[in-house]
Amino acid sequence: MIRPARMYVPRMQVFRSPRAIVAAMAAAVMAYAYVAVRGAPAGIGWLAALGESELDARGGIVIDVKLSDPRAADETARAITSRLEAQGASVAIDRTATDHLRVTATGVLPERADAIARTAGMRGQLALRPARDHGPALDALAAVRAPGVANDQDTWSAEDGTWHTVPFLSADDRARLMIAIAKIDASPDEILIETVQPGGDTARGVRFRTYVVAPEVIVGNQDIESADAGADPYNERPVVNLSFGRAAAQRFGDWTAAHVGEKLAIVVDGEVTSAPIINSAIRGGRAVITMGSGGSSRDQWDQARELANALTAGYTFPAPVTAKVIDTRTASIARAHLARFLAAIAAAILALAI
Repeated sequence: MIRPARMYVPRMQVFRSPRAIVAAMAAAVMAYAYVAVRGAPAGIGWLAALGESELDARGGIVIDVKLSDPRAADETARAITSRLEAQGASVAIDRTATDHLRVTATGVLPERADAIARTAGMRGQLALRPARDHGPALDALAAVRAPGVANDQDTWSAEDGTWHTVPFLSADDRARLMIAIAKIDASPDEILIETVQPGGDTARGVRFRTYVVAPEVIVGNQDIESADAGADPYNERPVVNLSFGRAAAQRFGDWTAAHVGEKLAIVVDGEVTSAPIINSAIRGGRAVITMGSGGSSRDQWDQARELANALTAGYTFPAPVTAKVIDTRTASIARAHLARFLAAIAAAILALAI
């Protein structure tokens, strides 16, 4: 009987070589370390991310944005995208209802959720407006008597020696203050609120106070050439440095020259951020917004950067919005380890095959 000849298949001698095994192990360790530091190459990253959403894989946050005017949805979405991309996020926006947008920002740390939501919800409307020091609206404020609301006075002396005394209301509860001023007809002026930082008296806490502001806008968004976050050289507090175009600079200089000794209200999104006294004409087309809405130093710096971004041309919203965080995700640890493991295996096989 004739038996079929056996086919001889030589064993891979490479696995018998200790030197080859050591080389493969070294290549695997180096590949694992490289991916840990620099991230996975596209092919390995894609394979490791199978079954995961981009939000799970990269981490990030989801924000619900409620529109006050649904007709402004497209313009608002473009502004939010520009702002968040400027902070390094990858942005996807879906319209979940007539007046709601779902904003997914990936590639940002969950710890930054509140700051990102503020950026998404900040309208970015700036107006430098005269603060009244007399008039019927101020008389009406002085006559208010309400529980939890204090009747106070601003008193200061101008450079020419003229004294100014202006009544205002204050409270540690914003809602109480809003109720107290709700029935006052200030037209054509407007009663606005400032959030006052406690400063050295931390026991007192944040308070809210009123200003009566004229309708005239001396400088607005259309006049801004640049807006940058920086530090006050005297106290290191965060500020936003503004520069105006030539026409606005001339208008601002003329107005301040004619109103020395009065206050100028800096209004952002309908709230007074500060109201400095005009001590002399301000020429040169520059102004500074001091951040003073309470919170930690980091929060104030975040707000300064967010406001600077919002005031940049093309980043403002056509109508107010409300933004809140509805989900946060941490980048997938399992995916990161899988990517490193796959890179190590690929490097080892390649080393053995050489």
